Amino acid sequence: MLTFGSSASRLGTKQAVIIALCITMASWPTAACAHVKWFQPYDLSVAPVSPLDFMANWPWLVGFALSLPALWLCIGFDVAHKGMALPTALTNEPFIVADRLIRVALGVWLSWLWLLPAPIWLTPELFAQNPSLQWLQLLLALTCLSRQTTWLAGAGLICLWTGAARQYGIYHLLDYPLFFGIAFYVIGISVDYLGIRRLNWLAKDRLGVLALFMSWTLMWAAIEKWAYASWSIPLLAKFPHLSMGMPPEVFLNFAGWVEFGAAAMLLLGGKASSRASAVVLAFIFLGAVVDFGRVDLVGHMPIIAALGITVVFGNGRIGALASLPSHSLAARALLLPLIYYVALAFFMLIYVGFWYLAYTDCIAVAASNPVESLWLALISAGLVMTMLGLFRHLRRQQVGQNRVAI
Repeated sequence: MLTFGSSASRLGTKQAVIIALCITMASWPTAACAHVKWFQPYDLSVAPVSPLDFMANWPWLVGFALSLPALWLCIGFDVAHKGMALPTALTNEPFIVADRLIRVALGVWLSWLWLLPAPIWLTPELFAQNPSLQWLQLLLALTCLSRQTTWLAGAGLICLWTGAARQYGIYHLLDYPLFFGIAFYVIGISVDYLGIRRLNWLAKDRLGVLALFMSWTLMWAAIEKWAYASWSIPLLAKFPHLSMGMPPEVFLNFAGWVEFGAAAMLLLGGKASSRASAVVLAFIFLGAVVDFGRVDLVGHMPIIAALGITVVFGNGRIGALASLPSHSLAARALLLPLIYYVALAFFMLIYVGFWYLAYTDCIAVAASNPVESLWLALISAGLVMTMLGLFRHLRRQQVGQNRVAI
């Protein structure tokens, strides 16, 4: 049983947190996490809306303003539950349980792909042309039965992603970096079991790698809600109850912020707020199955499993480092929002920038808009330098912690 403390006040806090989460999960519509490409026509050859345009929408600005106090609340939530006793996969025994859960989920999902009437690479919109692909997916499911062979399932996932990218384009497949996270996780299971020292880092950090790629996947999906809002509007027209009485454009702005914020806290949150974010996201994804049925469950089963792992075992050593636990409360209140907003700017930039790389002649576009292109290059350079600086700061922190441990 998970214990949060024995005092009456600690119990009251636990009950309040559970009630708050239930209210949030029950009230937020499932369309926030339904993947629109599975249910509506889409055209990636049409340019996404510029960030400068959707950032001018008042609901987007409201979400931007509310995100800072929401981040501070998450930091306070972690501080208030600093002594919370929860299992982590930083020790051997919980790792074994987490490994079994991900192996079972991956094996069941791959077996389900084998049973579908038509072959798909990974998700419902990625139709494959060769029916024999399903026999490969069944074979990969069988490799999940043993820790010695799960690396084959991981390698197979990477091959499936690569095959889908060849057919649909890399930009389209940037929706699904989660599959790399799952692949590296199950490869790490075999590395740990077989004792391969050169890849020991992957074995130790497999939980954090999973959280990293899951966070990336959901933040990318949040940007899509703003950049391609026109795809989701017809879906909301079919299911008007999902927009909670709001105009679809307003709802999509807020839904994007909910998804982006929760996704970011999967990685940046401490052991309490990262789990709370995973609980909310998992409930929303499960709720989407009620409205969108088996297709949604097929597509979202891997991320639901990954979120379940995070709920129980946290976000690993990478998450523990990214949440800046050794910093003072004031430093975290300053640095975590900085990391968050840099990540927001980075994802908006690469979402649009990668589209131009994939679908246009970038040199011709830059030549026709030299001033805008120069500003974009300067902003990109600034973001890269900021991210490198933050990364170096985190590395110094990790080195310092290792020296203290020694």
